[in-house]
Amino acid sequence: MEQDDVPVKQMVLMVSDIASSSTSSTASNSSNMTPGGNDLHKYRLQLTDGWYQISTYVDARMNKMIDQGRVYIGQKLTITGAQLTGDRTPKTPLEALKMASVKNDPNSHHDSTTTSLRISSNSCLPCSWDTKLGYPRQRLRRHVIRRLDTNVYEDGGLITMMDVMICKKYPMMYSETLANGLMMKRNSKDEEDYRRTLEIRQQTHRNFSSQVSNLEKDMVSQDRRVSGYFRLRICDVGINNNNNPHVQATLMVSQATEVIHMDLLEGQRYRLFFVQPYQPKTRPLDGPYLITTRLTKWEPLPPKTTDRVSTIKDYPTTDLLKYPLRSICFCADTKDLTGTDVDIVVLVLRKFEKNKWNCYYYCYYHYHY
Repeated sequence: MEQDDVPVKQMVLMVSDIASSSTSSTASNSSNMTPGGNDLHKYRLQLTDGWYQISTYVDARMNKMIDQGRVYIGQKLTITGAQLTGDRTPKTPLEALKMASVKNDPNSHHDSTTTSLRISSNSCLPCSWDTKLGYPRQRLRRHVIRRLDTNVYEDGGLITMMDVMICKKYPMMYSETLANGLMMKRNSKDEEDYRRTLEIRQQTHRNFSSQVSNLEKDMVSQDRRVSGYFRLRICDVGINNNNNPHVQATLMVSQATEVIHMDLLEGQRYRLFFVQPYQPKTRPLDGPYLITTRLTKWEPLPPKTTDRVSTIKDYPTTDLLKYPLRSICFCADTKDLTGTDVDIVVLVLRKFEKNKWNCYYYCYYHYHY
């Protein structure tokens, strides 16, 4: 509240009160309303560090947890990546404290603060009863790292940290917004050819500026609104519960460059910070869909190792866990591949034209070992 520190740091707070988010004018502002006019957040929490308290607004997933009794008064939560909302004027916690009455029960009152926190389910986890409140001296990584197979929710907001393996990297794509509002998508080769065409036009404009029409001048001088992106298939690092198959997620890397695309490698382990679930128009692949944000960071990590000792050298050996990485297989094995896409290498031997509408291709599937 005094704004002498950032709210995104990891902290352990206790739930001191749970109230309806419509109990105060602070909760009924436009930031808590959906476009249809409905209240987005059903509950408001009062969190305390043992000395002072602050009002906290939650997302739809945590509303469900409160209804189910999984979040309750007296519970301790470890929170990372919180955001400040409401009054941004620096003030002491006692100056920000006020009383709010319940809408349907004016005799019932709950404490609230003019400055509040906004937290997401994907960025907080319950703590044990003996965890010390406030800022932990050492980061509690086990309470920060999220797993796709257990505690990543598509309606749970921002994900603070993940330990992932890149299973597959898709080619670079480019999206351009034209002057008329239409969206044009190109792959790397088409984008490179189009840039080369524009460079030729610019050179022509400089050499023969008097002979170029006004329309071509506008096309050359127009600033392009182009953004690069590509997709990744990622999975958790480590053994899943009950040795189930790894849950894979599709990660959209937005505002990407060729350098980022080259730096991220298949089969490499990374610590991934600050990604957001999103709902695409189509879902061709299984698993959750995530997208990067302006805060996203990638930290390369060494492969996980086991406690076994190699018989040749007295060093731990690389953990031979079965990750769903890109691999080569026979055509007969593709029937066992569900919920994923495959790349096929073929050699065309003949083409028999049945009619002018349909063609049959006889291909020999060629694989390398």
